[in-house]
This record gives sequence, C-alpha cells and structure tokens, in this order.
Amino acid sequence: MPPLKRSLKLSEFRLEETSLRIDTKVKLVKSSLGFGWTGIFAAATDEQPHEALHRAVPAVWFATTFTPIDVRRSISGLEQHRQMPRDLVSITAPGEAVHDEIATPLDAMHVFLRQEIFQEVARELYSDRDRTILSRFGANDPTLRLLISAIRASLDEPPQSNVLKIDYLALALASHLLHRHSTAGPGSSAPKAAQSLSARQLGAVVDYVAENLSSTLTIEELAVVVDLGRAQFLRRFKAATSLTPYQYVISRRIRRAQILLGDRQFDYSSIAVVCGFASQAHFASTFKRVVGVTPGEYRRAID
Repeated sequence: MPPLKRSLKLSEFRLEETSLRIDTKVKLVKSSLGFGWTGIFAAATDEQPHEALHRAVPAVWFATTFTPIDVRRSISGLEQHRQMPRDLVSITAPGEAVHDEIATPLDAMHVFLRQEIFQEVARELYSDRDRTILSRFGANDPTLRLLISAIRASLDEPPQSNVLKIDYLALALASHLLHRHSTAGPGSSAPKAAQSLSARQLGAVVDYVAENLSSTLTIEELAVVVDLGRAQFLRRFKAATSLTPYQYVISRRIRRAQILLGDRQFDYSSIAVVCGFASQAHFASTFKRVVGVTPGEYRRAID
C-alpha cells in the first residue's frame, strides 16, 4: 500500500497567478498550462519590443532570454538599463513589481516558483523561514541556466511522464535560490549538513520503486517511505546514489524494459505500460536516449 501523502496541497499553478502579460507583443509559444504542475509555472515566449508593468505576485519570477536583449528595468525605485547577452537570468523576489521597457525582439523563458515551495525548503534545510530572496538583474548563474533549461525541455514531454522530474526541479530551484540568492534574518540558522540515506533507508526506497515502477511516482511518496521531508530526502538520496530520484527511476524502468524485451510475449505497448512510460512513443524515445538504440533494435540484437 502506498504511503500517506503529507506534502503541501497545492492546485495547478495557473497563468493568472503570475505577473506574465500575454498580448499582441508577447506571444505564448509553449507553457505548462494543463500539465498539472503545482510548484512552478513555465512559459516560453516570443516577444516584440514593448513596455510592461509586471504586478507583484507571491512567487519568485525567473526570466532568461535565448537572444541578446536591450532592456530598461525599474524595480523598488531603482532604474537600470542594460544590453545583455543571451542566457543571463533575472530574478524578481516575491512582492516586487517590475516595470520593463524592452527595445529588441527576443525569445524568452519565464519560470515562476511558488513561495510555499521555497518556504518548505528553507524550513527543512535551514530550520526556519526567515530568509529574504534577492532580486537580480541579469545574473550569470550557470546552475540556474541548467535548471531552467531542464524545465524548458520538460514542456516538450508528456505531462504524466515528468511528475518526478518537475518535483525535483522545483525543489532544486528553491534550494539553489536559498543558497545563492537569499539573505538570512537575525538569528537564522546555517544550512543543515548534508547526510546520506542509511543502507536501510536506501533499501526501502529501492524496494518501493521496484514495486511501483508502473505508477506515477513523486518525490513526496519516496520521501514518506523514509519519513523525511522532500528537500532532505533529495539531498540524502543524491548523497547515497549520486543520482536524482528521477534519474534513478528512469534507469530502473529502462532496465526492466530490457528484461521484458527478451520475452516475445510482451509487445512494445505492454512494455511501456508495465515500465511506467506515458506511451509507446515516450518509451521508444527514452529508451533510445538512454541505451543508444531503439527497443526494436535492442530486441533484434538479443534474439
């Protein structure tokens, strides 16, 4: 029986909860609308030169561009004008309104992280919530770029296949934000030391994954197995395995698929279902990405 759920009860993060304006000058290319994502909202946009006032919202707003940009930004009474190369990341703290004047066409990626997520991570990693997120204008942060790039790639995947991945990315984004782009209030604690899962805890997680491989797994479920919060579980699991939970589950699904491909009574569609892939097409693309050959080529090679 799966463990009881105990994490934040959040509904899908909707466009209306963000400060993003979609109009004739800012076109939505792809977004997480309808994906069921609760911790983050993501949108890729095609933007023409425009001026916009972004209202204050209770979420952290990350924005990066895939093209150079000429932008004038006003926030908290401070006005800055920069011509920035691509891939820099601007961070807007919760409760901050922003006025932007963008002088060049651009392709952009916007990610909004719910305040409840970084509060959850702050509580687990720092024993408190007394941390202030800092707004940044064009930060050169390779880790943020990688996380945002992974979120962008997830927009092209079947929503039901990347729940575990998005869980991880939301928590990783919050953890990095707190580590690199926040300040501590008086009396705030230092980060808790990272520990590894014990052999018993790791064994319990491995067994749970094996028993539920065909299901949609979440960070929450795996954390409850070992009675940890989600952020603590992520740190300890990675310390024990050098993998994220998403990477580990994918490796187990691929390994089970390889075994089933040796049995002709299982067709490709059945293998996809048994191994927890969203569809046969998702199974085939993931298998080729990990193994280097298609399921059909693998089956023929082992016959």
